[in-house]
Parts: sequence; structure tokens; C-alpha cells
Amino acid sequence: MSDSQIGGHPSWVQDAEYPSCPCCGKRMRFIGQIDWADFVHLGEGIFYMFVCPEDNVTATLYQQS
Repeated sequence: MSDSQIGGHPSWVQDAEYPSCPCCGKRMRFIGQIDWADFVHLGEGIFYMFVCPEDNVTATLYQQS
């Protein structure tokens, strides 16, 4: 089963980790996640994508078990 998704709420592998915008300091909005196993056989981990719509800044986090 894939954990990739657009929108919704992150399915954290570890503890929740929301980045702060480096420009305004506000918590960035979650926009989606990609399960590495969808691209690499036996891949492990999830990439989480975030955006600050006010400052047009994006961030990506990665977690694995």
C-alpha cells in the first residue's frame, strides 16, 4: 500500500515535524507526501512537502523508520 498523497494530513513515519518559513517564521502548510517505495524497489521513507503561500517558499522533509 502506498503512502503517497496530495493534501490531507501527513502520515508521519516518526514524530510530527512541521517546518517554519525562513522569511516570516510561521508554520508551513503541508501540501503532499511521496512514499519512496513508489519509485525504488524496496525503497524506504517518505518525503514531505510544505509551502508558505505568503512568501512563496517551499520545504521538503524526509523521514524513515
